[in-house]
Amino acid sequence: MDTVRAYAWNMAEMRRHLLPGRTVAPGIDLLQGGTPPLTWISVWEPTRELTGKAREALSDPGSLTVEDPFGLLELSGTRRTTRPIMRRPAAIPLPEAEASRKVRELAAAELPLAERVIVDGFPMPALQPYSPSRLLPTDLLDRRGWRAWAIRRLGACVSTALTFDDDNTVCVYWMATLPEHRSLGLARQILSALVRGHEGRDIVLVATEDGQPLYESLGFVSEGACSLHQRSD
Repeated sequence: MDTVRAYAWNMAEMRRHLLPGRTVAPGIDLLQGGTPPLTWISVWEPTRELTGKAREALSDPGSLTVEDPFGLLELSGTRRTTRPIMRRPAAIPLPEAEASRKVRELAAAELPLAERVIVDGFPMPALQPYSPSRLLPTDLLDRRGWRAWAIRRLGACVSTALTFDDDNTVCVYWMATLPEHRSLGLARQILSALVRGHEGRDIVLVATEDGQPLYESLGFVSEGACSLHQRSD
């Protein structure tokens, strides 16, 4: 399976764990919920237009995100951001020097520690001030395929990332470090740890502009471009 399609399928399944929704057209999921209200449209098969319920949802109140890993959609009234889809082949060795004892895998009850870093680290203004489980369901780490990784510094969780394995692909989501703890190599340690934690598996992620140099330094290569179409009320 090519990397773009593998990411699209993983992303769609991942989103189904976060928001209630349904498949409304071939290769298109419509998910809605949350506080404040959120509409998320996951495109997991190549398409050049949204139809039916998916198109109608574009005008629903609240914030809107349409994630199109294939980059084929053109949507008026939204802000389009294009980010590289990157893969790290399992065959690339990770230098021993990249190992870190600071990184540990979180237990299910510790998920709010990671969630807070994500909400404050990106940041996500719509979810501030932080309140538990508005982004991530409390039982997420009890569900098959989910793992969370974190680093503590000065007594607090300050850097984190989540991985989701759909049995075909391992993808990284929400890699974040609190602003006051950046430029210390923490994200690199997290990424190295989760690569080791999924030994023998390719790792896929969508990179931000700031994060891309880090990913490239650890063996990730660009294999596609994902388009995010967003509108905030």
